[in-house]
Amino acid sequence: MISKLILTLQLIRCNRAVPIMDGNGIIYNKHMSALILAQTLYYFAASLAIIIFGALLGMMAYYLIQIARQMQNLSENLNQASDEIKENIGEIFDNLSRIPLLSFLFKENKDEQRKLKKGRG
Repeated sequence: MISKLILTLQLIRCNRAVPIMDGNGIIYNKHMSALILAQTLYYFAASLAIIIFGALLGMMAYYLIQIARQMQNLSENLNQASDEIKENIGEIFDNLSRIPLLSFLFKENKDEQRKLKKGRG
């Protein structure tokens, strides 16, 4: 008891915070309200930052999904276009093989055609 009184007197002489004891045995000082306010503001700012970060992450995920869908549609369109081009090139070669001057370049050997129809054997 005497040591607490000496500590209190020393704190007063040193111009430091004077501890105050409440009914529950918790010691407060004059800077405690500032600490409580600072802690409250910190938790509020941290919570707000987490909420904003989550919203931004959600928006980014939404736009990434949209981009992935557009890339899939683009890929399907390119596949269809390449199939059409392949058919058109085949038709061009067929038409060129009918021209007498160029027919020797595009004509297939009849033996090769028979092998293709029969298979490997």
